[in-house]
Amino acid sequence: VLGRAYATTGRPAEGLAQIERALELDGSCAWLVAWRGEALRRAGRSEEALEAFGRAAALDDRYLYTFAWRGGLNRWLGRPEEALADLDRALDFKPDYDFAVSERARALLAIGDWTGAMDEMNLAASLNPKCAWVEGAQATESDLDTLRQLEAGARERPDDALLHAWLGDSQIAADLVSEDVR
Repeated sequence: VLGRAYATTGRPAEGLAQIERALELDGSCAWLVAWRGEALRRAGRSEEALEAFGRAAALDDRYLYTFAWRGGLNRWLGRPEEALADLDRALDFKPDYDFAVSERARALLAIGDWTGAMDEMNLAASLNPKCAWVEGAQATESDLDTLRQLEAGARERPDDALLHAWLGDSQIAADLVSEDVR
């Protein structure tokens, strides 16, 4: 548990080291292998993370976090169809898992399913008010890509109020709106 705590609180190298120690004791534990994948993802080691998630899925095809985390990583890597397959699998196990729902919204946005994407993000936000297209004032490259997709959708669908509302919310969250507009 200490390894996961480190990995998810900005100390991925320490978290990974702790998880590796635990895996030396039980290398067949699917959730440890999945946590290793998540720690690798957070450390920016995407391909190794995908390998770990694949191994975790082979060890236990019912551990939902394996599929949610791998789905989020695939979405981030620009593989929305693979992401959707994993995220749908995770949601089969836990339909109200906010992370999987919000990542599914982003994957739907990436393939141009505007309505589905907006509906999914609304569901994610109803499950956890912290879920949004852009999370935090320090917009990442992934957040900026999402903003570009939302902007393209708003141009394509000028009458879609929900899409425009999410775009405005995202621009504010990313601190891309001047104070007089707020």
